Amino acid sequence: PWYGRTLLGSTDTDYHEDPDRVQIEDNDIDYLLGEANRVLKKDSWEHSDILGGYAGLRTLSDQPGKHPSALSRQWSQNMVEPGLFISLGGKLTSARVDAAVLVDRIMKYLGRSAREGPGKAEQPLPFAHHENFQLWSTEMFRRGMAIGLDPECAGWSIFRHGTNVEAVHHLIKSSPGLAERIHSELPFCSAEVVLAAQSEMAVHLEDILRRRIPLTILVRPDSSTVEKAARLVGKELGWDRTRLENEIQKVLSRWWSP
Repeated sequence: PWYGRTLLGSTDTDYHEDPDRVQIEDNDIDYLLGEANRVLKKDSWEHSDILGGYAGLRTLSDQPGKHPSALSRQWSQNMVEPGLFISLGGKLTSARVDAAVLVDRIMKYLGRSAREGPGKAEQPLPFAHHENFQLWSTEMFRRGMAIGLDPECAGWSIFRHGTNVEAVHHLIKSSPGLAERIHSELPFCSAEVVLAAQSEMAVHLEDILRRRIPLTILVRPDSSTVEKAARLVGKELGWDRTRLENEIQKVLSRWWSP
């Protein structure tokens, strides 16, 4: 279950082409739909039922003769020549710690100390609440509801932003209209779009609607949704009318299906 939808995955396919051209292959889709229909015993899902998707690449050790699914996902990093570090394997769930280990090793190689005390891998996650999470999240939910968020948005925003959910609340207090959903079917409020433009290094509208908020994965956005988001982002990033229209058309041309 994912934001009120169903997320199916994953598959592993050997890939030797241009990384910029990676995409979801039809045989992977057929496999996932076939297994879902068999195991979940739902009404038969077809290609036309898919709202969105994504694919990515990761480097694995070369082991000739082995199927991609049989290769180890264990993360490793090696200095193959002085100053050149290579990262192999790993998973999304452990990527932060892997990166922290690598940063600490590089700093040691350079003869520098990144910080006093524990290495970066031992540092707590940013925006994580480290005391009574249940008590804190209940209070954050109450505050979200009090300023106009609907129950789903109030709840999901806590898990999406952690302690930084207070920044979302602050934006809504300053402009109550930002409590409205950016899309009627999804639990993302307009304040999250503004926050992404302000502090999450977004450059394009697509950055926000695809990579900060997974809107284009979860729905096929209509023009009114994209235009609403563009106005919010454009105000923060200082876009003129021409830039605004270009950003809207880029998203619609890639992600909208009438």
